[in-house]
Amino acid sequence: RGFKAGHFNPSDASKPDIPGEGFADPEQIDSVEAGLSATLWADRIRTSAGFFFYNYRNLQVFRVTSSIQGFARVVQSADQARNLGVEVDFNISPLEGFVPEAIEGLNIDLKAGWLQAKFVEFTVREPRLIGTQTLGLPIDFSGNTLLNSPQLKVSAMFTWPFDLGRFGTLTPIYDFTWTDDTPFDPNNGKGEPNPRGVSQFPAFTIGARAYMLHNIRLSWVPPGDP
Repeated sequence: RGFKAGHFNPSDASKPDIPGEGFADPEQIDSVEAGLSATLWADRIRTSAGFFFYNYRNLQVFRVTSSIQGFARVVQSADQARNLGVEVDFNISPLEGFVPEAIEGLNIDLKAGWLQAKFVEFTVREPRLIGTQTLGLPIDFSGNTLLNSPQLKVSAMFTWPFDLGRFGTLTPIYDFTWTDDTPFDPNNGKGEPNPRGVSQFPAFTIGARAYMLHNIRLSWVPPGDP
C-alpha cells in the first residue's frame, strides 16, 4: 500500500480551497506484483516475466486546462484509476555450441510489455462561457486511458561479436523499439470537449501515434582488451 500527500496548484493559487482547482487530494494505492524466471535449452534461453495490478484512489493527474481566463497547468484528482500489466523478457543465445566458438556469440534480447491503464472514475467541472454566462461544465474522462500509457511496447537487441583473433573483436549491433499509441491528455489525446460535449480533435492529436525507432551500431575492440 502506498500514500502520496496532497498537492497545491501554483498556477491557480487564488482558489486554494476549491478541489480540482486549488489543490488535489492525497493519493493512495494498493498494488500487487508477482514474477518468475526460468532457464531453458541448456541455459541458452533465459526468461523472466512480471505481473502487476495497481488500484489508485484520488490519483493526482497533471493536465493543462483551458477557460475564459486562458490556460493553466493544474493537478486534479481522479477518484479511481487502475493499472493492469504484464512484462516479459527473453535472452537467447541460439548458436552457442552449434557453430565455431569465434562466431557463436549471437545474443538476442527481447522485451515486451502490455498495459491496461484506465480512469475508472474521473469527472471534473471546467468553467465555460455559454452565451453570456460562465457555467461549470462537467467533463467525464471515466473509461479513458491514463496519460503517457501505451498499451503495448516491444523492444529487441541483436548483438553478434566476431572474434578475429589478433585483429580484435568486431561486433555489429541492431536494436529497435516499438511503442503503441500514447495519449498526452485524459481525453485519449482529443483535447477538451466543447460545451456540447464534442472533442476538439481526432484521437491522439495531443499525443503520439504508434512509432518505431531503429538503431544500428558497429563496435571494434582491440585484442587483449576486456
